[in-house]
Amino acid sequence: MSESYIGVVGPIASGKDEVAKILEKEGYLVVSLSDRIREEIVGQGNKHLVNDRQTLQDVGDELREKNGPDILALRSLEKIGSEEKVVFTSIRSPDEIKTFKTFLPITIIAIDAPVERRFSFVKKRKREGDPTTWKEFLEKDNREFREEAERFQIQVKKCIEMADIKINNDGTKEELRIKVGGVLQSLREGQSEDKERM
Repeated sequence: MSESYIGVVGPIASGKDEVAKILEKEGYLVVSLSDRIREEIVGQGNKHLVNDRQTLQDVGDELREKNGPDILALRSLEKIGSEEKVVFTSIRSPDEIKTFKTFLPITIIAIDAPVERRFSFVKKRKREGDPTTWKEFLEKDNREFREEAERFQIQVKKCIEMADIKINNDGTKEELRIKVGGVLQSLREGQSEDKERM
């Protein structure tokens, strides 16, 4: 596993963006696969919908169905240039993970939190397009966790199962920062051991 390239997966409001912020402060370039969807939406002349969660999910599914299930990963790889420290966020397809692992020595980190805690995060952040009721939240959560999904559809559960490292975001932001720092340290030490073996 490598500390140079990291992919973050997880369900709605589990703390993925917070992990990305922590890594950004450590010098990582943040590349969001959702930004590739937003670029597509803008290109279609629907700029006003770039932050609508339902639209992002639908357009993302359409892109994967038309261009292959790893299209968002391929387009995101084009954005990293010669950067040596990159964190990829908004990974929602097993094929995206497979493609990243084909081209990069990437470590996939799954971030999760209890469902009630995640709903409280959603209510606090008040992000455009986020669910506002418990029922709506569960509907969107279930869409991402569905077992019987087509290959081009969102499959967060399978992405979590493919993760190299799992973090439970069950504490404060500072506790999360410490956990992420511990992961980075562990990856650095692992790389040093690998170099020593060579």
